[in-house]
Amino acid sequence: MLVDKLLNNRAAGVLTGLLFAVHPVHWEQVTNIPGRSILLCGLFFFYSFWMFLKAVGSGKTRYLLISLILYCLSLLSKESAVMMPLCVIAYFWIVLPKGQRTQCQQQNAGFFSNSFLIITIAYFLCREYLGISGGFKWISIEQTALSVITFLKALVIYLRLVMIPAGLYYDRSLDIFSSFWEVQVASTIVFWLIALYFILKKWPSFTSTTKFLFAWTAINFAVVSQVIPVKVSYFSISTAEHFLYMPSVAILAITIVFVMNIAKALIEHKQAKKSIIILGAAGLYLFYIIVTINQVIISSNQMTMFKQSFDKNPRNIRVITPLALSYAYAGMYEEAEKYYKESLKVEPGNVRGLIGAGRALFDQGKYWHGLAYYNKVVNAGQFESMLNENKRAAYQEIEKRYEEGLKNLKGRIINEAQKYDLAKLHYSLGVVYHMTDRTDKAILEYKRAITVRPNYQESYMNLAAAYETTGQKEKAIETYNYILSSIVLDKDRLAYISKRLEILQSGR
Repeated sequence: MLVDKLLNNRAAGVLTGLLFAVHPVHWEQVTNIPGRSILLCGLFFFYSFWMFLKAVGSGKTRYLLISLILYCLSLLSKESAVMMPLCVIAYFWIVLPKGQRTQCQQQNAGFFSNSFLIITIAYFLCREYLGISGGFKWISIEQTALSVITFLKALVIYLRLVMIPAGLYYDRSLDIFSSFWEVQVASTIVFWLIALYFILKKWPSFTSTTKFLFAWTAINFAVVSQVIPVKVSYFSISTAEHFLYMPSVAILAITIVFVMNIAKALIEHKQAKKSIIILGAAGLYLFYIIVTINQVIISSNQMTMFKQSFDKNPRNIRVITPLALSYAYAGMYEEAEKYYKESLKVEPGNVRGLIGAGRALFDQGKYWHGLAYYNKVVNAGQFESMLNENKRAAYQEIEKRYEEGLKNLKGRIINEAQKYDLAKLHYSLGVVYHMTDRTDKAILEYKRAITVRPNYQESYMNLAAAYETTGQKEKAIETYNYILSSIVLDKDRLAYISKRLEILQSGR
């Protein structure tokens, strides 16, 4: 309806609508639950603009009111709808310039445009008030420029995907160009300069609606052009295929009009039969439908979908982490561990990766290894409760295993090896108590370990530290002195104990 209203061409509108409906490039937002926001945004956005066109054509305020309500719903669905005012202004400037407006349209132009602008400003103010306007910020003009050029490279890929939708995958991303001297930077700039030259050369021959469709495309791409960063990580930007959803309406409409004109010329000059052209178009539509169905099948299995994306771009952190999670849900913990570690290669401080790797190791029974990953988390942020819960589960399982080990050895000590094992179990259980703030129990276990192995250096060291933790300074000094007098120490440990004694005895 929108294209039909713009072009006043029912055939072009129907063909564009059909192509938009079956085109494989839209698979991502249709098959994934997060894509609902894009679908809703697009639905309300397109209907809003359609009602705006009716308001312009009829001059009736009720159509404008409906358009504004739909625009609000579009904004509430996804922030990319903020480009609507620019589309409205572009329509007045390009399709209805001042000299071609009726008196009513001339009077309404400013009112209509300002209405959309006021809602947009109010939307931004609400976001600011609610504290949801944050995000990545570029650190320099150079980085911004390189990111925009990277996006221009993505546009070339988008054009190819619209024409030949092969190699589709979830959450497409590109590494940001690192320097202006890269060959692809130059080739990307040259490509778009040539494209711009030909567009400007043909510009006077385009109809006003075709010009507007070009403007629609540029405006709706501008919101994801990386001037405002849409990043996957600190070195890559998101170039997801769902970015095409809004601009593709105009791209497909331009393509349909172009192909229809060529087909018409071929038929008029008897260079092709109408039936052959119709058959070719039907074949193309069928091809698009088959590719779409294939992508839907792939996306029905999240593991397959994420693996496909990982194979295409193994540095996309937003794909690696859910891929690891899908393996974890399937009980394939070794694979989950592998991919969580892959995510940590990309971003070593990635909290989800650290917690996920720890959990995958935990599920394999490697509790201490899992805790080692949990303890690498510097600032868990929103994952704090998850981290603490996983730590608690790991300590509980370790504690349970040590207690079972002690129970099995109780009353069965017949040789030195078993005495060593018993002492180590008491010591290890003490460490668990110590790390979970049960210091009194830890002290008891360290003492039990020492009873079994009188010169157990690690137990003495931890016992002294436990005394310090509980404020038992004299006992800590006594324990450190005993270690110095009775146990052979290496140079580093000797220096450490001397330092601790100095601090304790000076009262610091």
